[in-house]
Amino acid sequence: MLHNTLQFFITNKCDKRCKGCFYASSLGAEHMGFDDYRRSLDKYDWRSESGVKATKVILLGGEPTLHPRIADFVNEALSRCMGVTVYTNGAKLDALESSPGATVRIGVLGHKTGEKALAGIEPPRYPVAIVYMLRQDNVAELDAAVKDAEDRFDCKYFMLSSIRDIAATGSYWKDTPETLSAAQYKDVAEGFLDRYIGNLDIHVANRGIYAGCGHARCRFLNIYPDGQCTLCPFDISLGIKDDPKNFGRQCNKHCECLLQKHVV
Repeated sequence: MLHNTLQFFITNKCDKRCKGCFYASSLGAEHMGFDDYRRSLDKYDWRSESGVKATKVILLGGEPTLHPRIADFVNEALSRCMGVTVYTNGAKLDALESSPGATVRIGVLGHKTGEKALAGIEPPRYPVAIVYMLRQDNVAELDAAVKDAEDRFDCKYFMLSSIRDIAATGSYWKDTPETLSAAQYKDVAEGFLDRYIGNLDIHVANRGIYAGCGHARCRFLNIYPDGQCTLCPFDISLGIKDDPKNFGRQCNKHCECLLQKHVV
């Protein structure tokens, strides 16, 4: 079964300016219109009889909770029986309290340091997942972050991933002094899994670590506030756009994709 996912960048607004953000060049003030969003859902509705169908929606940005209609975006997709995930920095978690049923992922860049430190986020009154974005300056805080996630949050799972500073390198595969190479990422992830003795489910963004990652079963279409599309979200850093007719085709990241994950 194909798992086609629509990723909507519903706003270009963000209250952070994180080092290595792949979306940094697109940050601004523009919001996606709710009617445009609904038309996209209509076009790829999994209940339709023809065309490419999507069963999942991911809402991100920018910072999606800064969109004044974030709850409407979530609830509209839920009303269509689609799986919904919101990817947030945790700045306005109360904006999602009226939208039960969505998976809320909080992306962090450290435990007590970094632009998005987990210790500075007040736990909401609903379950969340924590996504730890590894880079060279936060590897040492990983163990403290997962302990904090387990102690303070109603945490559904803790996920490891890593930043890719494509705006700086011009390539998904090249590294900077701040990013982890594929080999370093593998060492950090495997070392963490070897010593972790907590109770959380651990998810690991694949990035080539695991064979048979399931890439062939999953497809993404990324839709931006200006209506442009890409198959891979990271392509926005290079100004690459794609024809939405290609939705359902495999992109060029294969098993090195960070959107694919391994559940431990």
